[in-house]
Order: sequence, then C-alpha cells, then structure tokens
Amino acid sequence: MFYLNGISNIELGVIALEEDFLSVAAIRYNEISIEGRDGLLYEKNGRADVIYNIALQVLNINKLDDLKSFFNGTIELKFRNRITYFNVYDECVITRNASSVIFNLPIIRHPFWYASNDVYQMVQNEVANTGNELAKPIVKLIGSGSVDLTINGTRFIYHFDEDKEVVIDCDKKTETFEGISKSKNIEIGFNYPILIPGSNIVTVHDGVVEIHIKRKDCWL
Repeated sequence: MFYLNGISNIELGVIALEEDFLSVAAIRYNEISIEGRDGLLYEKNGRADVIYNIALQVLNINKLDDLKSFFNGTIELKFRNRITYFNVYDECVITRNASSVIFNLPIIRHPFWYASNDVYQMVQNEVANTGNELAKPIVKLIGSGSVDLTINGTRFIYHFDEDKEVVIDCDKKTETFEGISKSKNIEIGFNYPILIPGSNIVTVHDGVVEIHIKRKDCWL
C-alpha cells in the first residue's frame, strides 16, 4: 500500500501494477578535459530528479475523472514509512483492455526520501542522521540575545529579536518566523548546515539556546 497526499491508493481507487518507487537518482556531473591528460575528470554536481512512469490499474471506472484532476502538480508519496514528492506535468495516457483500465502516470520524482513521522527533535551535543544520504535539515532556534553555534562543522551566529524564535531551512537557505524573513539577523556564509549519515556534532560556543531539528534523516 502507498499513500498520495495522505490518501491510500485503495481509497483513491488504484493499484500499482508494480510498486517500483525506489529507483536511485543519478548523480549530475561536469566533465573536465585537461590538455595532455588521458581521460576526463568528473566533478559531482548534486543529484538529478528521477523520471519514470507508474502504471496504475483503475479499480473503479467511475473515479477516472477524479483521477485526471488529482494527478496534477506536486504530490506527496508515502511508501514504507518514508515520504518523497513528485510532479506530474506530461501527458497521462489511459489504456483499456477487456478487463481493466490502466492509468499511465509519468512522474518527475525528488531525488530523496525522508521519514514520514518527521517532527522536531530537541538536540544538544549531537544529532543523528539515520539515513544513507546527506540531509539538509530544518533548524528551529529558541532563545534571546545572540547565539554562536556550529552544526556539523558549519558555524554561524544568530541575533534574536523580540520574536525569540527562528526557523532556518538549510535547503532553501532561508530564515523565517511565522512567514516573516529574519535574514538580517543571521551571520552565515553561503554554506548552511548539512548532516552526514551517522552522528553530527552540535556545539554552542556562546549564548543560551534551544535547538530543535527536523528533516534530519535522508535516504536515496
């Protein structure tokens, strides 16, 4: 069983002919040619999206119009207690035979999976990424004054204002509180904290702060 936007496939009225959701994203890379050197050098440049088709058998033909409307834009996929996201932009081909209707769904899937029960966890000296890939976490800080801290080698300073709270999205590289930008309050370079698989050290160099982290576990 799998879930799409929180709705089970049975409730939606479809089953996958094969639940082949676990393809591994390709590595993007740059080729570098050096004169006089045999072969090429390769520079990694992140992960590409995963692009493939999912064949869904429609269990109730009366829901076909609803399915056409449902599969548009970004959809959350939950499978085996992990979640990811995919987009549907291309043509969805519907085929029929004597006994069934097949909804051929072309998807563009995010490279990574995350824990489906993802909630903030308060951390002190370390945080564990239980996945197998680098995670770009969401960090919530609660405090006052200024705090100087390092998360897995990335050091930054945050100056609290009257809100006494900030949410730092290390993927989008944003700092907000209830939708209001707090970017002027942070001293950080271009690189934001990234969690390697396993243990990651957290150090507060100065100040008093509560550190809460989610999206800390990431899988290919």
